[in-house]
Amino acid sequence: RRRQGVGRRLLASAFKAMAAVGQLSVRAWAPSDNEPAESFYLRFGAAPGQRIPSQMGTPFGEEEIPETAYDWIDVRRVIPRLDSKGKAAGKATGKAARRTCRQPHARKLRTSPP
Repeated sequence: RRRQGVGRRLLASAFKAMAAVGQLSVRAWAPSDNEPAESFYLRFGAAPGQRIPSQMGTPFGEEEIPETAYDWIDVRRVIPRLDSKGKAAGKATGKAARRTCRQPHARKLRTSPP
């Protein structure tokens, strides 16, 4: 299920951990046609960066998948926005809080410094 706050909490946790060790910039990659990922990253302050073709292994061989980079220059600027979103939206309780995302994710995101 989407729009449950799982991605926001994961991004907040990752950014806090990176900031704690001095890793302030980050780059996430997602398939260029993944509009939900683009919307999510842009909502939380990412700047779209370069687009590249990427080789993705499939059961039938290699397939070229265009990917887009999303960059954050200083994750400390985004952390308050990530935290405040959860407070504004409220927190799920009971069964809703225990539900996990059941949608399979087609590709893993790679992070690297810009």
